[in-house]
Amino acid sequence: MPEILNKLVHRNRRRELRKNQTDAEKKLWNYLCRKQVMNTRFCRQFGIGYYIADFYAQAIRLAIELDGKQHETEEGSEYDAERDDYFNSLNITVLRFKNNDVLINVERVVEVIKENIGKLNPREK
Repeated sequence: MPEILNKLVHRNRRRELRKNQTDAEKKLWNYLCRKQVMNTRFCRQFGIGYYIADFYAQAIRLAIELDGKQHETEEGSEYDAERDDYFNSLNITVLRFKNNDVLINVERVVEVIKENIGKLNPREK
């Protein structure tokens, strides 16, 4: 799978997304960075094929997506479903959270992430 991860053609876009994080992305990143959640390494704005995941743990194939208002439209929902199908075809688990959920109750979001890490990596229970 290395030939589809972090393609050079998307490097500038990934960098731009990291520099312009949403408040929800900043808040969740404070928990995910430096292996703070169950010793799992997450990357921000990680390229997978033609898509860029908000957060990705390559060792356990877990992508985390934070959804703002644009995801609530019909076009946004279709795009998300297409992206999720692609990730799932690569055996990547996708967790989706609304930005508001992260901003209001980040601790609960982190608990859900921990539960999924435990399922994907039984050694980390």
